[in-house]
Amino acid sequence: MTYYHQLDPFFIHFTGNIGIRWYSMAYILAVLFAYFAGQRLIKKNRLQLPSSKLMDIVVFGAMGAVIGGRLGYCLFYSPDLFLDFKPISFSLFKFNISLPFWGVLKVYQGGMASHGGIIGFLISQALYAYRHKLSFFSLIDLGALAGAFGIFFGRIANFINGELYGRVVEGSAWLAVRFPSEVLLWANQPKLYKKQLLSLKEIAPSIDSMLVKVPSQELWVEWVNKASLSPDSVYSSYISYICQLIFQSSYQSPFKEMLEPLLSLRYPSQLYQSFFGGLLPFALMSLVWLKPRKAGLISLVFIISYLSFRIWTEFYRQPDYHIGFQLFDLTRGQWLSLLLYSMAGAYAYFFYKQKPKGFGLSN
Repeated sequence: MTYYHQLDPFFIHFTGNIGIRWYSMAYILAVLFAYFAGQRLIKKNRLQLPSSKLMDIVVFGAMGAVIGGRLGYCLFYSPDLFLDFKPISFSLFKFNISLPFWGVLKVYQGGMASHGGIIGFLISQALYAYRHKLSFFSLIDLGALAGAFGIFFGRIANFINGELYGRVVEGSAWLAVRFPSEVLLWANQPKLYKKQLLSLKEIAPSIDSMLVKVPSQELWVEWVNKASLSPDSVYSSYISYICQLIFQSSYQSPFKEMLEPLLSLRYPSQLYQSFFGGLLPFALMSLVWLKPRKAGLISLVFIISYLSFRIWTEFYRQPDYHIGFQLFDLTRGQWLSLLLYSMAGAYAYFFYKQKPKGFGLSN
């Protein structure tokens, strides 16, 4: 079965680029789930945490995950954002400020790393446990359950957004998707995707543009040829702009009908990672927690299952265009998962060394 992606990224759309997105809803649902699940676990005396501090625990953990996720993306995938500063300038008669003034704060442009989120969450919970003399393992057991819940909806939101899509289908797949956002990948790598860009020569002249001269078919071919020889040239900027307009128009006729046959059939890797990285670890933790368990076991089940499934599902996901494949043809996400396995080993050691306290979800 094939599908042309045309989903609205907004859960509630107000105007222009303003609204509540599905991706935001994933975070909101995870926070709400953590709070209400925590209340139930505490009432059943299966989680050794004070109910009076539960809201603080959830909020502090969510902040750690969000900050860690953003900093992790900047560090692991786009370190240039740390150097992206637009300082405040002023003179006697003029004051200029561009917000946000730091690239790390440009979260509206996207960019969150789940590995960074895990690290940020662990650090935040360690600090909170130390400050309030609570069980660190009990804190992260609750966070692991909520985290898997959030990953499930977060990856579905990635699919709705048409981002982090899969590699080109080899053979057959139960569902193959044509993502219009693929044209942005072509624009970012004109040398590699020259053939695909040339195939847009009948669409590009039909695009309305106020900033760049709309190219004729001959001019578009000339731009693509020059951009493929010099990817940093001004022609690459022209192509990127026109491709952005094509993407924005890809849900409208006649652009949809013109673009659809040009797009590759790709794996819906977001849905794979939603199921195997979110729903399945959640089900495994719930199954293990049917009996009272030593605090920390649930989060250990999560980290091992999540990293294992993440490594596998990455074989279906298209690597970030500016990073590509790395050593042994593995992706950055796979190498980060392997790195976190060492942290999981240290965590397992301290888990088995601790005295039993804090139990699970069963009566």
